[in-house]
Amino acid sequence: MLKAILTPTPYARMLGSSFDEMTRKLGEELDYHVEAVNTEWFRTHIGDDRFVFPEVRAELSTRTVLTTTRVEGLHLDAWLATSPTQAQRDHFGQLLVDFFDPSTSSRFLGVSLNPLYLS
Repeated sequence: MLKAILTPTPYARMLGSSFDEMTRKLGEELDYHVEAVNTEWFRTHIGDDRFVFPEVRAELSTRTVLTTTRVEGLHLDAWLATSPTQAQRDHFGQLLVDFFDPSTSSRFLGVSLNPLYLS
């Protein structure tokens, strides 16, 4: 709809490809078959028992419904409300760093460690 509104303006040419890309990405995000494939990829490629990903229940999933096993746990705010010790905070903080650190996560997040791409 926004693309149609911008069409008669000078911004249409500049933003047109961006809207096409956003539409494509939104379609991918709403396609639960793609999400199921991605979830299973993480489960099988992380190879690290410190991180838990739900198992996709393919027999109960469709392109519009994604069914997974339940993973028990607390939301970060709820966990912090339990007054964890500093050692517990440090432990789980380190897990977050380990998961998102490009030097370790490149194996599964598709991150390039080429310095030319890091600028």
